[in-house]
Amino acid sequence: MATTKITLTKTPQLVSTGECYLQSRGGEFFFSFGATANTSTCFHDYKLYYNSPFGDVWAWKVVDNEVSLTAAKA
Repeated sequence: MATTKITLTKTPQLVSTGECYLQSRGGEFFFSFGATANTSTCFHDYKLYYNSPFGDVWAWKVVDNEVSLTAAKA
């Protein structure tokens, strides 16, 4: 799996289109699944392992401090 660092903003961004492992630094991240980001039906955590067919993975932060993701993708 290739590993990259993603700096989150308060605007949802596409972080993966398939299997991935995400871990945050600096706080929780919010995420949703689908063809577009759904900020009204979303989840939050510090880690996410994703390998299901729910669609693309979108992530964003809601705090003012810096939050980044380490993303390992297949």
